[in-house]
Amino acid sequence: MEFYYIGLSDVMTGMTNFPGFDTVVEPRIAASASRGKHSILRFYMDYPQPAGSYVSHTPQFLIDDYNLTMTPWSSVDLNAVGSSPDYSDENLKTALNNFAAALGDRYDGDSRIGFIQVGLLGFWGEWHTWTEDSATHSWIPDATKMELIDAFDAAFQTTQVQMRYPHWYAVGVNQRQ
Repeated sequence: MEFYYIGLSDVMTGMTNFPGFDTVVEPRIAASASRGKHSILRFYMDYPQPAGSYVSHTPQFLIDDYNLTMTPWSSVDLNAVGSSPDYSDENLKTALNNFAAALGDRYDGDSRIGFIQVGLLGFWGEWHTWTEDSATHSWIPDATKMELIDAFDAAFQTTQVQMRYPHWYAVGVNQRQ
């Protein structure tokens, strides 16, 4: 298996526009398949980097067209900086739901993919935001997490979905159906 981190802004340019499926995702999946490997995909918006090298992967259209609030942060412990979106923003949640649905429409059941990781939220798509400032620890509301779990659960019926950390809501997903 081969693992790929992919910035959401590299694949999504509008609420329902995903040109990066062809230009970013497909070349990676095809390359792995050509080596006889399956792909694991995780998408992210905030990937901490050292100062001077950080690039946000929150889709720019959300900032420009929908006034998504971004919160810059820095961490001595991580030796990194970043900028996290307002995870409670309704337009962001709509975009993430649209992305999950489109990803499932395109790749659910694709034998070249071993796993899709829910990702998207938090640093590295790992569903946490932590710095030395404890206020950053609660940036991602449970309601946003639960909505994204539901979106991926609805979008993927065949391909296995993974999460970086177990979430109480996802663990009970089979009991909700």
